[in-house]
Amino acid sequence: AYAIGPGSNLLRGSQEQTYIAHLIEFTSCIGDYVHEPHCSGCRTMITCSTLLIVIVSLSHLIRFSL
Repeated sequence: AYAIGPGSNLLRGSQEQTYIAHLIEFTSCIGDYVHEPHCSGCRTMITCSTLLIVIVSLSHLIRFSL
């Protein structure tokens, strides 16, 4: 997976699948990461759900394009 932009430092080099799952959970502010400082701007569940859908969709596009 490749990443550019804010937060791209979280995804550098080869990563295990479990790391990517936790990264999606972290960026989506769900599960163990609900109370992280960056989650304060995600006030509605719709915003969080939309972000999760975008991340998962992009990961599928990247996986199938290789």
